[in-house]
Amino acid sequence: MKKTRKICSLVMALCLAATLFILPVSAAFSDVAGGRWYSESVDWASASGYVSGYEDGTFRPDRSVTRAEFAVIMNKVLGLQNNTWNGIQGAINNPVSFQDVSSVSWYGPAIRNCVRAGIIAGYDSEHFGPGDPVTRQQAAVIFSRAYGLLKTGGRSRFADDGNIAEYAVGFVKAMVTAGYMTGMGSNLFQPNTNMTRAQMVTMLHTINTGKSGYQKLADHENINLLVVGDSISEGVGASDKSLTLANRLRVWLQDQYGCKVNLNNQSLSGTASTYGYARTKLLDDQIPYDLIVICYGHNDSEQNFALYYEALLRALHTKYPHASMVAVAEHTQRDTSNNPSNKMRVIETLCSHYGADIADIAMAFNANRGSSLISIDGLHPNNDGHLMYAATIKSVIDQNAGARKGFRGTVAPADRNVTQFDYITYFYKDQFQRSGNTYTMNVPSPQSGYVLVDTSLSTGINVVTVSMDSTDLRWSNGRVYTYDQKEFVPLGSGTANQTIKVNFAASLHADKFTGVMVCYGS
Repeated sequence: MKKTRKICSLVMALCLAATLFILPVSAAFSDVAGGRWYSESVDWASASGYVSGYEDGTFRPDRSVTRAEFAVIMNKVLGLQNNTWNGIQGAINNPVSFQDVSSVSWYGPAIRNCVRAGIIAGYDSEHFGPGDPVTRQQAAVIFSRAYGLLKTGGRSRFADDGNIAEYAVGFVKAMVTAGYMTGMGSNLFQPNTNMTRAQMVTMLHTINTGKSGYQKLADHENINLLVVGDSISEGVGASDKSLTLANRLRVWLQDQYGCKVNLNNQSLSGTASTYGYARTKLLDDQIPYDLIVICYGHNDSEQNFALYYEALLRALHTKYPHASMVAVAEHTQRDTSNNPSNKMRVIETLCSHYGADIADIAMAFNANRGSSLISIDGLHPNNDGHLMYAATIKSVIDQNAGARKGFRGTVAPADRNVTQFDYITYFYKDQFQRSGNTYTMNVPSPQSGYVLVDTSLSTGINVVTVSMDSTDLRWSNGRVYTYDQKEFVPLGSGTANQTIKVNFAASLHADKFTGVMVCYGS
């Protein structure tokens, strides 16, 4: 019974989007006054041919949206009737035969298409409930699945979080983080409140016409800036925090665009793109970032680089769909003849796919006698080098802000294997029992997926072995680290029905263990 209710909720949620998108255009509605919080969205949906009013000339903004209406809208906006949608991979050949959905009804074909695409499901194989209202938490699930948002772990921060169903809470968090949904006042989400037509249209308007970070800058609006990267974007080599590339960029953007830039720099020394992926998945501040700078590549191995870098881009794109992204080609990614490295070619290809722009620092360094831009350690940029990084990144931002470049929208994976990183389960160190250099835990439920170990690579040659029941996954490298480097070490895929064990070759390394992340697909 509980499972049936969850399916119902999911179905309801997915129905919600249909109503407002398919009905004939209505020029004006007698009950939609200008200046109301939803009037602009209603005008947009009406002018786009997505919604219509009733015969008496009203729109009835406070009326609840039904599951049938939701399905009709989603069918229209996603182009399901033309088989052109590239979103979630559903069971396209699934038979659809609900006793309460006539094939000749105005909503029958739309419901069939949504169910086949995997966006919506019935209460069971025979009942869909086309006239039932859609709640806010159901809407969150539908929109998340329809627009490729991946559910986020943990609970929300709403005061009524306990009222949000377990199946929906991750999708509610995803919608809030993306900036598509907000609370209802007094820090309440009101998950079981029915969604109204006005709310539905406003969400669709936001999702489909919201501003990118570039557009917000062009309009002098405040933005949230996220920086993810390694020691370079962390600021190593600069003599003062104010002279790092991230802080220079923040100040310059504020000065030029007359706005406030809220900076969150998640960079850390020694990290590779797997760390950036994991930090993105674990970041739980629920802030809708507008601009993201990505600075990875130097510390990555060539092996599986494309897979891990795409996992990072996909995590950022699906979590912050309206954000403008700038990927940095670090100064080590070209030789002195300006020939790009293989990793740089991968970055260029994947950024093109995900709509991210590239700040080619490597070319800028070569053009400006790069050796004079390097600090005394022979690797990291000095103050002038950080200045060059910030200036190159800002020139890319300025160009795209001037062109008012929008956001990309839903993007299908370049490599289907990357979907194994869509969802995560994280097990913290205190969930394990330590004996010597080995940590052991009994899993609360079967775990199957790609395994990453959260640790710090430290002095000596590091060797990590993860045993998923009786299957061993082993990672080692021949590099001797002279200082700690925080990392999510990738070990490969495994399945544990009973236990997970993590073993380190030395106690010094075992002391640095933080946790295990298991990644899995939908």
